[in-house]
Amino acid sequence: MKMEGFEWHKRNDDQLKEMALNYVQIWKGNWDESDKEAREPFLVINDVPEFWNKIPDVLFEVSEATNIFPCTVAGPYDQATRWLPDNWGRECYVYMNYDGGDVSSGIEFAEGDRIDLNAVQLSELASHLQAGTSPNKYNRLSINYLSPTQYFMVLQYCIQLYGESVDITKNDFTLAPFIFRPGFDFFIEDLEDDGVEDVDQLTKLLESKLQSYIDAVYSATDANIVCGYFKP
Repeated sequence: MKMEGFEWHKRNDDQLKEMALNYVQIWKGNWDESDKEAREPFLVINDVPEFWNKIPDVLFEVSEATNIFPCTVAGPYDQATRWLPDNWGRECYVYMNYDGGDVSSGIEFAEGDRIDLNAVQLSELASHLQAGTSPNKYNRLSINYLSPTQYFMVLQYCIQLYGESVDITKNDFTLAPFIFRPGFDFFIEDLEDDGVEDVDQLTKLLESKLQSYIDAVYSATDANIVCGYFKP
């Protein structure tokens, strides 16, 4: 497993094409599926936990501009939201699913088991990293479908780019990666329904859609965006 990444404002055409091809290869079943690691492309914005409050407006603006609605987001826990029990502390990651433009509901923990599905404590994540396991009893990966190993690879990549300011092991969780994983399945499915089956054609069309999507995220956030994906 190898992580590939690049900053959006420093991208070149080959990097964007590879990102699109990564998704198409998974969609076509050309890469074996894995229940231990996620391979679909993702975006990273390093920000403060309070960034959660802006995400609904950001994704609404992006979905209006691109007609891409599904997106899962993971980020550092903002205690002001009161989403988790007080004794969990602040060093937690939470993630949520946005779908169909419904970006105002937030994380709902009405059912007790949903806490296990939507949050993980940093200390627990580190212990599972050492053990090579995932912390969820439902066998879902820990941080927006990234395994503990993948998550720390993303974190290390961000530290190399931006320094210790984004190192959650040293900054008291005041700044950390938000991981966005937009869903392009329906877009590719519609292309195939229209008769587009060739991998190269799908990649070219998805590349264009990816560019418009990430440009829309940048327009809505004015943030440095890191693009990433994993190869088997």
